[in-house]
Amino acid sequence: MHVLNPFSGTLYTMRVLKALKHDAEAARKRLSKLGMLEPEYKAFSDDKFVYFPIRASADASAASEYGTFIDVKREKLRNAGHARYLSPRYSSSVGNASRSYDILGNIAVIEAGNADDARLLAEHIMHTNRNVKTVVRKGGAVRGRFRKRKYVYVAGKRNFMADYKENGCRFVFDIRKTFFSARLSFERKRITETAKDGETVMVMFAGVGPFAIELAKVRRRSRVIAIELNAYAHDAMEKNIALNKTGNVTAVKGDAGKAAKSLRGIADRIIMPLPKDSEKFLDAAFAAAKKKCIVHYYAFGNRDTAFVDSKKRIRDFLKKKGASAKFIYEREVRQYSPSEIEIVLDFIIRK
Repeated sequence: MHVLNPFSGTLYTMRVLKALKHDAEAARKRLSKLGMLEPEYKAFSDDKFVYFPIRASADASAASEYGTFIDVKREKLRNAGHARYLSPRYSSSVGNASRSYDILGNIAVIEAGNADDARLLAEHIMHTNRNVKTVVRKGGAVRGRFRKRKYVYVAGKRNFMADYKENGCRFVFDIRKTFFSARLSFERKRITETAKDGETVMVMFAGVGPFAIELAKVRRRSRVIAIELNAYAHDAMEKNIALNKTGNVTAVKGDAGKAAKSLRGIADRIIMPLPKDSEKFLDAAFAAAKKKCIVHYYAFGNRDTAFVDSKKRIRDFLKKKGASAKFIYEREVRQYSPSEIEIVLDFIIRK
């Protein structure tokens, strides 16, 4: 009997739209409205452009005003960013295992239906990603106030300490003891590029420090206050601050709501990367905000109404405070479930 080698085969290409970053959101909305986005692959970016994979059947002329259509190798698409995808040909050989996986530096995180699928996936990942030394699979959903998840060892070195690099920064942390999403890498870079040097920035739910440290490393004259309740994540953040030589970050251990309220009127910019309960912390953010403070607000919502619903909640809250919001940016961050998405809204508080 001959077994098909999953590592062999031709590298096929896929058409992508190459859009300048300042046109990227308009391009994404247009492609999404026309049903042109290829759901199997994620968009990725470099210093100047964002690349959107599109369906083979799509009419390229319908969105040509937003950029240039080019052909990219599928392998590059699978390895772009941090959400990785197995080829349809290989995926069919591993039963019900998920095609997507995440790489956190030396650790790959997979989803697999059973132990056999997991081992086969691990073999493929470690063969094609030489920096991966450990493969684990998700052992359940994110749970609890610290948003932790169980992981099950699959292959390679038995290790749960990630050594992960992103946007010129390095983060070391135990994946079992804190929440971390590599898929927010685009958001972290976007906000860093949007921020102005010299601002006072408050990061609520700061985790091991990715939003705070990446911004502080680029905006050296800014003061960044990073609040985290999880004792392990706070300690890891302090180590990551030292590792990245970002002394302009102050790590605060405590409840984000209480800590923010104690820092009244201090923030030019507030980052709220807790989509599940963000609405509950609007009062704390408002207390810490200066006049014309910019807020980056993350939330979950129904695919069809997420933006409208979140804007209404924010407007209703601020109206009670005698204030208002000017919305300046919106984006679908990721799909959370078949009917639910995570979004980000940037808005200016007008006190």
